[in-house]
Amino acid sequence: MAPKTPFEHFEEIALRYETTMGGISRELSRHIIRGQGGASISSDSVVLDNACGPAIVTEEILFALPASNSPPTIHAVDISPAMIGAARSKSALAAHADRIHLAVMPAEKLTFPDATFSHSITNLGIFFFADAAQGAREIFRTLQPGGVAFLTVFAAFPHLELVRRAQAAIRPDEPPFSIPVDPAWFETAHIKGVLRVAGFEDVTIGDTVGHYGAPSAAGVSDRLLLLFGVVFESWSAEEKEAFEKELRRIVPESLETFQRGVGIAGEVEEVGIPMRTYVIIARK
Repeated sequence: MAPKTPFEHFEEIALRYETTMGGISRELSRHIIRGQGGASISSDSVVLDNACGPAIVTEEILFALPASNSPPTIHAVDISPAMIGAARSKSALAAHADRIHLAVMPAEKLTFPDATFSHSITNLGIFFFADAAQGAREIFRTLQPGGVAFLTVFAAFPHLELVRRAQAAIRPDEPPFSIPVDPAWFETAHIKGVLRVAGFEDVTIGDTVGHYGAPSAAGVSDRLLLLFGVVFESWSAEEKEAFEKELRRIVPESLETFQRGVGIAGEVEEVGIPMRTYVIIARK
């Protein structure tokens, strides 16, 4: 069986994206919007939520604004019709349909005019693009002079390493499972190079630690099994059972406790795999 493309994968998981991703997409969105990322978005901003998935960045912008403020104009776009369908089902977005616009659109071929956006946010997206260089050029083209782009990129895949360890315990002679992401993205020089070729001269790369998490260790294992189920799709029932048992055995040793932001102001305690993530700020 041929491995799924990123498009096929995200089409399949659209309705359970946030759970499948262990909540890390929202955690990083909050970091950009209201944390040290410092996006400074106001009602006058014009924002691109690029490769938006189910529009989590857009939701977090709404949560962060004072209730009395009108939201900025936001265009949330994704190549996946299923992701945009999931975004359309969210009542918080539908309540601001005059300001929030959702569209199926590939990041490499944005249909917006030059210099449209004051802010462009690509959260956990660019390293999955079919043509990242072209996607970066589109981010630059559609950004206003003086505008700012925020991007997040994983610095490593520790959650995948756990799955590979469990795989090796059951099928030691099988090649380690891989996902279609160029390891060059783990290097800051590559990220800067892609953005500078696209036109950005002012590129700053910091980092933060997000979490692939759940309320419990069992929940983290459940989510990993959902995310990486393709690893064992063709295995026997006995092998699948052994894989799951091994993964559940090794996951707890990689977890730490953290506070997960929820909704407008709440927090809950969860456990998660620390995921070091680059936070890139590129100014035009």
